[in-house]
Amino acid sequence: MADALLAPVCIGEESAPIAVMIVRTGRSNFILDNKRNAVLPWRRTGYIYLQREVGTGLTWVSLGRVFTPPVATADR
Repeated sequence: MADALLAPVCIGEESAPIAVMIVRTGRSNFILDNKRNAVLPWRRTGYIYLQREVGTGLTWVSLGRVFTPPVATADR
């Protein structure tokens, strides 16, 4: 179940980046975010999904848009 909770790169309303989490279940993939009080299937959010991590987050896959590798940041 290492890939049950994933972090995608996506664009939200007003073309702004948004941080969300994908929760993978046997029924569907659901989105948790801080903009809504509801948990929605990913297709009903209206967000544009660019890429998502695979498993441990060391690998990323494109979701149909131009793929740009994520930028690594230093721990604070």
